[in-house]
Amino acid sequence: MRKGRPTMSEAFRIEHDIIGEMHIPQDVYYGIHSVRAAENFPITGQRLQRDMIVSIAWIKKACARANLAAGTIRQEVSRAIEQAQTTVESRNFQTRKSVLEYDDVMNKQREIIYGQRKQVLDGMDVKDIIMNMMNGAIANLVHAAFLGSEHLDMASCRDLLRSVEGVYFPKYTVKVDEAQLKTMTQQDFTDLFTAAAADYYAKKEAEITPPVMRELERVILLRVVDEYWMEHIDAMQDLRQGIRLRAYAQTNPVDAYKKESLEMFEEMIDAMKEETVRRLYSVRLRQNEEVKRERVASGMTENVGGDGTVKKRPTKVVKVGRNDLCPCGSGLKWKKCTCKEYHS
Repeated sequence: MRKGRPTMSEAFRIEHDIIGEMHIPQDVYYGIHSVRAAENFPITGQRLQRDMIVSIAWIKKACARANLAAGTIRQEVSRAIEQAQTTVESRNFQTRKSVLEYDDVMNKQREIIYGQRKQVLDGMDVKDIIMNMMNGAIANLVHAAFLGSEHLDMASCRDLLRSVEGVYFPKYTVKVDEAQLKTMTQQDFTDLFTAAAADYYAKKEAEITPPVMRELERVILLRVVDEYWMEHIDAMQDLRQGIRLRAYAQTNPVDAYKKESLEMFEEMIDAMKEETVRRLYSVRLRQNEEVKRERVASGMTENVGGDGTVKKRPTKVVKVGRNDLCPCGSGLKWKKCTCKEYHS
């Protein structure tokens, strides 16, 4: 604390005199903050209030020691208030700007998901998309098995077969002996597995008929998109709540939010592809069973947990005071109204 600067107790004693002499409205005097802003940002509002009281009290005390006129004191105090107001208005503007930038990131992702989802709802044939998903999923598994090596040993080959057998084609559909491993490359394994998976998919389609398969593809794709998108919304909200702390590490929170949200979005898309293919290859229809679309997401009233199950969010309860007007529209106070809707 600088020499001659008043303490908080001294500043609060001077506070009442300043307001009385200069007729400063309390919300202006405390910085820039109206009562509403101070309520929305209580920590910032309290700090501004404290700093303004100490700063203005110090100015008044210094001017009094220098025997300055009352008009000069008012000018100095007004200048201090104006500087504080400019600082906090700039801070609030930056906060609102950041909120818009956060919303813009989410809106772009929402446009992508909703645009593709609408195409599926309109009856788009997604078989080619499903085949590309299958090829990509198998290619990723093969790539992870090779890990940069040119050829696989027998143990690695068995592990790779276990990851694709029973999912993309039945067991023992593909057989690889040790002599073949010495010449088979990563692309050879990818082509071998994708051909077996495509053949198994064609047999499955012939079994339940192509029209039913096309509708089944749309139903499963929509369901997976809805489930994973709802999880992604919750994850993005959690990211947004804590991203402001990155400023302490000299990192722009908006830039960090954009970067991490893009990574999360790409991970969600990859997970959607793998899950869609897995469900399509594992689904079994009973005889004469009709394929129906079931609604998974319904605005903000439902949530998806980490296990994929849909959980309903608690609904907001309207709290009405005894002397408040009843929301039913009768025009009576709640304590005198007899409606059943808000008196259960």
